[in-house]
Amino acid sequence: MIVRIFSGLTALAILLAITFANVEIFAVVCCVLAILAVNELFNSFRKEGFKPLKVFGFIWCLAIPIISLKPQYGAMFNNFVPSGDTSGVIYLAFFASTVVLFAILVFNIENTSSGDIASTILGTIYIVLSFTCLVLIRTLPGGDKLIWIAFIGAWATDTFAYLLGMAFGKTKILPLVSPKKSLEGTVGGVIGCIIVITIFAIINRDSFNMNIYLVVLLGSLCGIFSQLGDWAMSAFKRKSGIKDFGKFLPGHGGVLDRFDSILFVSPLIYGFLSLFIK
Repeated sequence: MIVRIFSGLTALAILLAITFANVEIFAVVCCVLAILAVNELFNSFRKEGFKPLKVFGFIWCLAIPIISLKPQYGAMFNNFVPSGDTSGVIYLAFFASTVVLFAILVFNIENTSSGDIASTILGTIYIVLSFTCLVLIRTLPGGDKLIWIAFIGAWATDTFAYLLGMAFGKTKILPLVSPKKSLEGTVGGVIGCIIVITIFAIINRDSFNMNIYLVVLLGSLCGIFSQLGDWAMSAFKRKSGIKDFGKFLPGHGGVLDRFDSILFVSPLIYGFLSLFIK
């Protein structure tokens, strides 16, 4: 218990320092965490009998700072891309990577299965997209505060779902995935997320310039999808026969064990803020 508390407090202190540091440092840290997460997820796939190509995932994780910081550093590529827009380069790189994976299947079919290729693409897209969106939230105006929506939304949902589930939970909803999850706890998690994000928005109204109805909608979506992310990772662990994805934080598990909900909602939050923040 002491190790668990100490590692949790250490992680929180590091998180505070990183989120208030400049965006470049935040992008590099997300890149490192993404590599660890890809390794954990691909290891779980291997326990199911698949053989995802880790190198493919690692290379795309290294591209996270380039993809997410493109608006700031796009001018560096002007000599290579006359239009100055490097989006096409990213799309072509992903297409080329996919072609390479399919070529591996075609020319090494005896040792490669379609499941190996599918798990590689799924794991890479999920991890890289989610961490990239975390960095993109940080690049928004007021991003040093907005980035906390992903963290406090997930934490509030998890905390309220746990407390209300313990107090009132009777209706089991996912006995094969997570036996302790209840309908009452799930609803409580969504309500808790709405309350906490609304309070956060009121306190930080200078950065969170959004009407109350949109704030409540965002809180609702975060509460729903953060739990879905938790359930999805629990399902992966069940299928793989493992308790934790890794040992990144003693007593807490791996990166995916701590970031499962956060990663699942980060694309949702970035898209929502991009559409509705004033």
